[in-house]
Amino acid sequence: MSKQRLVLMVDDDLKKEFKRTVEDMGLTSTAAVTLFMQQVVNQKRVPFNPTYTKK
Repeated sequence: MSKQRLVLMVDDDLKKEFKRTVEDMGLTSTAAVTLFMQQVVNQKRVPFNPTYTKK
């Protein structure tokens, strides 16, 4: 299976907190994003219920 690079623009603080959080779970950022993407493909939906609160 070939692999491709995925470039994302995210807030620096969010990236740091995400990295810390997934590392505490024993995952790399790449593994966590890959798991998310695989769940979207498997379930054909976002694996959580996004909500919107108007401010």
